[in-house]
Amino acid sequence: MKLTIDSKILIGLLHIAAKNDVRYYLNGIYCEITGDDAILVATDGGVLGAFNCAQAAVFDEGERREDTGFIIPRALLEGAKLSPKGKCTIELNYDGPTIGIRRINLCDSYNAIEVGGDEVDGKFPPWRRVIPQSVSGEVAQFDSELIARLAAASKVILNVRRNAIIPLYLAHNGDSGAMVSIGNDNFVGVLMPLNLSRVANSIPTAPPAWAI
Repeated sequence: MKLTIDSKILIGLLHIAAKNDVRYYLNGIYCEITGDDAILVATDGGVLGAFNCAQAAVFDEGERREDTGFIIPRALLEGAKLSPKGKCTIELNYDGPTIGIRRINLCDSYNAIEVGGDEVDGKFPPWRRVIPQSVSGEVAQFDSELIARLAAASKVILNVRRNAIIPLYLAHNGDSGAMVSIGNDNFVGVLMPLNLSRVANSIPTAPPAWAI
């Protein structure tokens, strides 16, 4: 089974994926195959991004079609030297060197670099449970680093020009995860808020006296 994905989507989601996390199954991008469609998901537990790649999967004649999911290791994606100008072919093989572990081959069309390695031997969290079905609108506070990573993902995925406004829209949801949009219906994100009890005293209610 092969997937053809715009490399910029993978590059963008890598900004959201965990890095060197003890939860090793988060150190990469999860690929969920349903029919001919693929959904790519990345998270580190504090922020999540998912992108729907419709009709991205291509099956060889006679190849068994089945819904599946696998995690592409971060190291493999970084080794492919992905270019935002290219398309990445992701090939999933069932005859890997390790029993029960499938092999993944990546090739970026722009740099023509081919790399291969085993899928992550782990189970990705049930990410749909994190997506809020509705939002309360209650204002929350967020980690600015996580917002910056979402903005970096949006910039790459949407190919935002230099000095242009980066689309990033938050639907506040109080103590629960806020829903995130980048203005593209194929993307949905979730941003977890800070614990309000820990930051309440730092939230300004009036300017300091010296600024009046």
